[in-house]
Amino acid sequence: MLTLSLGTCLSALDEEPGEYNIVGFKGSCYYYHYGAQGVNDQGWGCGYRTLQTILSWYKLTKSCPFDVPTLLEVQNILHEIGDKPRVFVDSHDWIGTYECGLVIQHLTKHDFKIIRVEKGNFTEEIIKFLIHHFQAEGSPVMLGK
Repeated sequence: MLTLSLGTCLSALDEEPGEYNIVGFKGSCYYYHYGAQGVNDQGWGCGYRTLQTILSWYKLTKSCPFDVPTLLEVQNILHEIGDKPRVFVDSHDWIGTYECGLVIQHLTKHDFKIIRVEKGNFTEEIIKFLIHHFQAEGSPVMLGK
């Protein structure tokens, strides 16, 4: 499993950041990718893998007492908390930002927040919110539907 930190990501840049301020998550997380854990999830697993990456941050950085769930376990959690019907479990159905937030909240007991960004229009207000999030909380975020 590949372990990521802001420092390792920045060291991969070909040039110095220059006059820009760079902010990002604090601590470390594991990078979960398609095909991890022996599951062929190409084409439908991106939300699950983003969720696993974020949950690994809580485990590694905040010492949360849970194992990062498999894709099937994520589906079971969503069914058990009443978000998805039983037929969802063991399917190839996508999950999005909302479902990821539900699982994060269920496992970590931390609230989640969704901010609507219309067609990639990152306003100054949204950028300031993200900067504050990374400086105050430090967890990775999910961008998507």
